[in-house]
Amino acid sequence: MTWGSRVPAKYLPTFDAGSAAKTDATYKANAIRVQTLLNQRLAALGGGYPKLATDGVVGPETTKAMIVVAQKYDRMNLLPLTKKEDIANWLTFFNVKAISGDSTQTSEFPFYNK
Repeated sequence: MTWGSRVPAKYLPTFDAGSAAKTDATYKANAIRVQTLLNQRLAALGGGYPKLATDGVVGPETTKAMIVVAQKYDRMNLLPLTKKEDIANWLTFFNVKAISGDSTQTSEFPFYNK
């Protein structure tokens, strides 16, 4: 698949990702983090990939980037996104903690107890 080619429908999100980005602030924040991390990973891979818009909407361009990265690291099981919570699997892949809707204060260093 080249960057200019159309994304196969089987890899596109099976939920309304555009609507989720507009109505769910937690999903949008996590999607923006994934898009930012995808941009960094694509730059590290080389190949002249275009920079993704970091708008929180997981559409065809973001899916293309996900396919490229997933193929490179043999993680195609991360696609497609079947529910909005699946974006957290990408954050786990990038070794980043997902943002949750929980507003309780936690320590920056949970292993350190006074």
